Order: sequence, then C-alpha cells, then structure tokens
Amino acid sequence: MRTDFYIIRLRGQLDTQWSQWFDGLEITDGYEEGADITTLRGLVRDQSALRGILNKIWDLNLELLSVNQIEYHPERALATRIFEDEDHE
Repeated sequence: MRTDFYIIRLRGQLDTQWSQWFDGLEITDGYEEGADITTLRGLVRDQSALRGILNKIWDLNLELLSVNQIEYHPERALATRIFEDEDHE
C-alpha cells in the first residue's frame, strides 16, 4: 500500500484542536494576501482517506485552495513533489 504526504491549504482559520478529526494531520495557521490561511499536512494512507478529509473540509464549508501530494519514501527518508494544483486560488 502506498502512503503519501499531503499539504492541503484552505482559506479561513481552523483551530489546531481539529487535528484528530482530520486523521491526525498537523494544522498550522498563516496569513497570506489579506486572508487567513490554514494548512493541513501529514501522511494520508490512501485515496479513500484523502476523500474523507476533503469531505470534512466540504462539510465545514471551508474554501479549498490547493492539494499538494508529495510521494513519501520512508526507506530513503525522502519526499519528492509529484503533484500540485493551485488553480483554486
């Protein structure tokens, strides 16, 4: 089974207490171009888990800015960027 590292950016502010609900993803807040930005990052076990995370974002009515998939290689302790979509900004 392939596990990938994801970085998901949202417009708005989401408290770090939501981390467990988002499958343990790390939550950080920032400010960019006059708006609050929340970043979720961490390992996602498969596409169905990613879909569940995206559904939760939808349920909270948060604006999705980008989803970046980073191929994760634990045997080499290395991540290589393979996908980025920031057209939703």
